[in-house]
Amino acid sequence: MLNGMNRGAITPEELEALHEDALVMRDAGSLIGIYDARMTLVAASGERSIGAEESARHALALWQGDFTYIADPLTVIQVSDLALIVSRDCISVVRRDRDRCWRYAIVRQFPATTGGTAS
Repeated sequence: MLNGMNRGAITPEELEALHEDALVMRDAGSLIGIYDARMTLVAASGERSIGAEESARHALALWQGDFTYIADPLTVIQVSDLALIVSRDCISVVRRDRDRCWRYAIVRQFPATTGGTAS
């Protein structure tokens, strides 16, 4: 995924790191690769995007300029092929797909972090 590699995240924590890398590198292709095809991203404003491509564009718009997404999960709760990730910036539901790689299904940005974490 990142840098054209076809490997995915083997843990929810690694998925967070891949998410940060893709946002910092402004790599829409990598974001699409780690987002479920039907994923939903909900911004702090309440604006929603549905689908991997639309959500990748939305994420790049949310976390830009002086705002950076930091992969620093406070809590990861995993049950089988589902996990809940809570961080300072957002809460996410991720799932392990048929290829055994983890992908984002839902990302909800917290209102207090409009635009992400200041760098």
